Amino acid sequence: MKRSKWFFLLFALFVVAGCKPTVPSEYLQPDEMEDILYDYHMAEAMARLSTGNRQINEKVYKYTIFEKYGITEAQFDSSLVYYMRHTERLHIIYANLSERISKESESMGASSGNTFTNYASANGDTVDIWNRSRAFVLSKNAPFNVFSYTVKADTSFRKGDGFELRFNSQFIMQDGVREGSAVLALKFANDSVASMKASVYASQPNVLRLDAPIDQSVKEVKGYFLFNKHSSDQESTTTLKLMIIKDITLIRTRKRKEEWKLQTDSLKIDTIMPPIKR
Repeated sequence: MKRSKWFFLLFALFVVAGCKPTVPSEYLQPDEMEDILYDYHMAEAMARLSTGNRQINEKVYKYTIFEKYGITEAQFDSSLVYYMRHTERLHIIYANLSERISKESESMGASSGNTFTNYASANGDTVDIWNRSRAFVLSKNAPFNVFSYTVKADTSFRKGDGFELRFNSQFIMQDGVREGSAVLALKFANDSVASMKASVYASQPNVLRLDAPIDQSVKEVKGYFLFNKHSSDQESTTTLKLMIIKDITLIRTRKRKEEWKLQTDSLKIDTIMPPIKR
């Protein structure tokens, strides 16, 4: 009896596994699509650093990728159309791609986890408090077009602390408008909020900074990254449009007493929507 029960269970598992939907053979399989998109990311970075015409460099690198994988541009485009129509599969590819780019960032010097390798000072006055992945990939398709974060205050936070969000942005796009947004916000003990918003238009380093007033305690630091969508994007919903955010750090700094200056006039005190959860 026990043997027949185990046999039935194994049979059921095989049936379930056999019924799992797969990507049709005429399209690039998920692992290969992920590898190609990762190489796209590397090629775009190389094109940005190379001398000469950047658009020509991007085309050269792109066709080098196709040659490497033995595919044509038509095969890549048709596969991309398929994945754009099956966003759950594309999301898995994005998640894996984000992890690979995050590891790449860490191997090139970004601090890992909460070790604060690059920014921790001996007395704790300068600390990297970022608690999420160091890199992620956004598309223009909701809900994969936004990434939010929240860092709760702990006993090490002090009145008047400064917070600086640093990151590198990168766009991989076949067409459309390259534009994203980044928001850094401080929520104080009295529930007022100071926020700063910056537009991201290019592959470049970005910095947002906010300083808490000397008389205000910070309850939490929060914000989000958004890959903006434009009306022109509706014309082409099956082309490659990615915004990569990487090398992220959120530095908390502390001023010495002699450096205190009230900054109430320079702060924009307002309210923002709560961070959007993915």
